[in-house]
Amino acid sequence: DDDAAAAEVWEEAHERVAEKTAWSLETSIWAPRRLHCDARDFYDTEEVMKRMFDSDWGEAIRMAKLAKFIMRADDDGDEAEVEEVEAVMWEHHHLIYMAFDFYASLGSSSNVFEISSNAFHRFVGDCDLEIRDSQFCTKTHLDQLFHLVNASSLAAQREGHATGDHGSKKLMKFDKSTTLNRMEFMQCLVRLAARRYVFTGKQKDMSEALHQFFNWDLDARLHPASFQSSNAFRRRYCYTEDTSSALEAHERSLRALYAIYAADGKENEGDRAASLSLETTKLM
Repeated sequence: DDDAAAAEVWEEAHERVAEKTAWSLETSIWAPRRLHCDARDFYDTEEVMKRMFDSDWGEAIRMAKLAKFIMRADDDGDEAEVEEVEAVMWEHHHLIYMAFDFYASLGSSSNVFEISSNAFHRFVGDCDLEIRDSQFCTKTHLDQLFHLVNASSLAAQREGHATGDHGSKKLMKFDKSTTLNRMEFMQCLVRLAARRYVFTGKQKDMSEALHQFFNWDLDARLHPASFQSSNAFRRRYCYTEDTSSALEAHERSLRALYAIYAADGKENEGDRAASLSLETTKLM
């Protein structure tokens, strides 16, 4: 009886220790991410993706007069079509942002927030978007589209800045005449769908043309490396007990290194939450 009671006490104590030492993402080295990232979560949530999309699409509509283009291209030509196009864009937002991230990373600079002309040509080639002998979608047309979107966007921003639009001033800081940012990439996608399907008479409805463009041209032909998922990477390689334990074993030195290099990347002395940019990592 004494031995049985002792064994029971030992087993209960062992279970309590096991419960205390069981690994949990919420108490791991990754726990602070929920306090600092935009999603306030371990993963990029649909809510934070929607905020990003609404901002990008809103600027694309506002700065580029994209709504007028959509209504002119569509057979009905009413404002409802603009909302339908927006719905199709949101339906495929993961594809849009995965494609943007991949082709932006192909640039020669460390700026992964813009697609260069060479990367755009790669995108056009990968998806076989050129239509030879076409009246609307030859290589020349697509080159002109790249420059047209850039020029119209910058012109709109300068006009807005001149009239006191603070948002335009902020956008000008992050926009260049030789690259596509996210909102400009969205404009290109809408205009590409129009050139491939509406202008050629294959589709009369702009939202249907865009839906076909995503399914037939992008989803089926994008470079396989485009289909990466940051959330899947986090789940598979980062948010594991082994990875967390390895980082915790070197946490002190890692935080010291981070503090040094993140400080070098500060834009000004007032930055209290310094972050490592891709450019800053070149110093390491």
